[in-house]
Amino acid sequence: MLTRTLTPDTVVLLIDDGSDCSQENLAGHLDHPCVHRLRHDASRGPAAARNTGIAWCRERGVDLVVLLDNDCTPQPGFVRGHVALHSEHPDMACIGGGIRGVGSGFWARLDGIASWFTSIPGAPPREITGVYHVPTANMSLKLALMPKGDLFDTRLRTGEDVAFNRRLSAMGARMLFSSAPLVFHHDREKFRAFIAHQYRWAVHTYVVRCGNCHNLAVRLLIAMAFVPLLPAYALAASVVNVRPLLSVSARYMLWWPALFILYALKGVGVIEGIVRPGRALFPVDN
Repeated sequence: MLTRTLTPDTVVLLIDDGSDCSQENLAGHLDHPCVHRLRHDASRGPAAARNTGIAWCRERGVDLVVLLDNDCTPQPGFVRGHVALHSEHPDMACIGGGIRGVGSGFWARLDGIASWFTSIPGAPPREITGVYHVPTANMSLKLALMPKGDLFDTRLRTGEDVAFNRRLSAMGARMLFSSAPLVFHHDREKFRAFIAHQYRWAVHTYVVRCGNCHNLAVRLLIAMAFVPLLPAYALAASVVNVRPLLSVSARYMLWWPALFILYALKGVGVIEGIVRPGRALFPVDN
């Protein structure tokens, strides 16, 4: 599917993060001459996988890198769309495209609304600032405008794209959202999978936003102060979530009560991440 969207000088990297998938299982994907497989001997997480691919590109003088997750399907013209956007906006270090969640049922729908509110198909183009970010599920990078070395924090189990966006903002790099090019993401249809995913994201909030520089006593004080603020957190987070959606349709406001309840639950995950920041990190020897 992806090879149908390629420009003549495009190279596709499949980063195998220590899976048990054999060369024979991948034969259909590796038959195309522009497709290459890079493999980790053991799983090191999504940040390390992306860093491996970016390092390969830098060694070969590739300047434009497009990231795509393995649970996403790109729309035809995906790669060409990113190339065209960078030609139109040469000062943008990072560009994110639209993400449309696919899946049946209430939980898949809520998963898409809670996960992709910064990447809504049909939303007007805008520069990314403040609390919003560009997800790596549909992101392109101009390496000439990137910092040297690894771009993604390999300590993080999740949230490495949020940390990366914050790093770019801190260095003054500019980021753009455009609803095209578009990818389709396979959202979680079961309640347990949906809640587990959302809760994991809540647990990384403290480490991604504040680092891991406080001792236990300070973290306990922060957690205790956060408890009475949990309703305010749920209110603010659900408003931040629904606000971009309203630029597409006012009907998204009907989802606000569900989002408020979801963020109240995620607030518990935030507290756990403050008290136990190690839950958001890989072991030191990973």
